[in-house]
Amino acid sequence: MKSRLMKISSLFLAGVVMFSACEDDDKGSVNGDIVGTWKLVELSGTYTRTVDTEAPISHYGQWNLAEAILGAQAPLALQPFITHNNGDVMTGFPIVSSNNSDALAAAGISMTLVTQDASSEGEGATYTLTGSYPTIRTDLDACRTAAAVAAIEDQGKYWVDWGYPGDVVNSGALVPDPGNFMIQRDPQITGEQVLPPFHDGSAIVTLGTNGAPDVA
Repeated sequence: MKSRLMKISSLFLAGVVMFSACEDDDKGSVNGDIVGTWKLVELSGTYTRTVDTEAPISHYGQWNLAEAILGAQAPLALQPFITHNNGDVMTGFPIVSSNNSDALAAAGISMTLVTQDASSEGEGATYTLTGSYPTIRTDLDACRTAAAVAAIEDQGKYWVDWGYPGDVVNSGALVPDPGNFMIQRDPQITGEQVLPPFHDGSAIVTLGTNGAPDVA
């Protein structure tokens, strides 16, 4: 008999991307409970910006009445604020952002992740990620960046390791190693992909019943 399970999947990349789904029991699948169709319910991440410059850049502030009042001595009112060198983190960063389902809906952010099953253990399986996601756009003319929502339509291969050698047993439960989830671009798919390949992600599936999932 098939039972209905509420599944919560967290993919730890640069932040936390949490999807939820209500699927049939996946005991007969190779990749287990991660197989299914998932809806984005939470998105958390850390945003940072680094300086890319050949020479240090100094930022100054000056009294707006300096020239009128000080005349030739106006340069004395020029005060250095900060100097950025190549590789420095920009002032005001990093920024930590966390959005629940209500905040995502208000911002027009919605993603659906479909994870197919692998043909055998150790083989890559197909995933698709579609919808809209938050991003940063750069206006080169204005030398300014702004938050935006863009479309995503990715497809590739994913690998997941739930119980290979190296996992540890804690109170009878398998705990996956860090880096138990990875994705790669499918060479048969043309066009741009939003998600870059990575090999050090973590995937966790928490099962709940009766519509009350245990969310970590």
